[in-house]
Amino acid sequence: MKPKLYRTIRDYWYERYGGRVQKILLDAGFTCPNRDGTKAVGGCIYCNNDSFNFSPNLSVRDQLAIGIVRARKRYRARKFIAYFQAYTNTYGSPDFLQELYSIIYEFPDVIGLSIGTRPDCVPDKVLRVIQGFASTHEVWLEYGLESSRNDSLKRLNRAHTFEEFKDAVLRTAGRGIKIAAHTIVGLPWEKEADMLQTAREVASLPVDGIKIHNLHIVRGTALEQMHHRSPVRLMSMEEYAAVTAKIVEILPPQMLILRLTADCPDSLLVAPDWCNRKKEIVAAIEKELESRRSYQGALYAGFEVSAGPRAFVSH
Repeated sequence: MKPKLYRTIRDYWYERYGGRVQKILLDAGFTCPNRDGTKAVGGCIYCNNDSFNFSPNLSVRDQLAIGIVRARKRYRARKFIAYFQAYTNTYGSPDFLQELYSIIYEFPDVIGLSIGTRPDCVPDKVLRVIQGFASTHEVWLEYGLESSRNDSLKRLNRAHTFEEFKDAVLRTAGRGIKIAAHTIVGLPWEKEADMLQTAREVASLPVDGIKIHNLHIVRGTALEQMHHRSPVRLMSMEEYAAVTAKIVEILPPQMLILRLTADCPDSLLVAPDWCNRKKEIVAAIEKELESRRSYQGALYAGFEVSAGPRAFVSH
């Protein structure tokens, strides 16, 4: 069996659960502190949650039940993760969050909980609530970071800092909760060195998984308006593959790669035109790694590993 060049979340699901585990996307009606005026207004400049195809008019219970039926049919999945993804899913009182997340106890085939949030919205009281679920289920906290540069976070209207991300990760670690970081590659004002530095910062922390996204422009966002006024410089697929391959080299060998690229419904995608060609993008990243005889972790911690590709499990 040919060794894999990087370790995916799919590999992990098969190793731990013996088969496919499918995330069921849920919209619980949250907002964000950079939308409601608590810290800013307008939200992140790239964000339009319609691109996630939610059904916010349904209860969370109904969304989860319907999602499981669809995933069984489409993917033949037998185990599921309840994924609270839309906006900031820890932005509520501990009592409310306890009741909300408890929906997973009603579905025996739901083996886990994944919560998308911001690093400035996880006070210790909320982390204790989430920690309680980790004693019986696989629990992930997915922190939006995007960049380790504070000036980039300000331009994105994130309204939090890298230091807040680091603090959230360190306070989450050791609680039995798995931690994922979301990053964006291709911010037009950043150089390649900046993108690689973000990878190094993530690699230096107790982060279990990463989602790497290419910058893309979605309809109905502030970024779209900026693009119409003055076209935003976006990476080509080849440029993205080259930089992402270098990021993979920097990541710890054990870190799970949850995503290597972003996608978006065609009806909402403005640019780049290659964004939804996921298989081609992944193949281009793998080709880039192969051309350099490289792999995940080859440059971890700033030194080159010469032992050759890790024999990651492949299915």
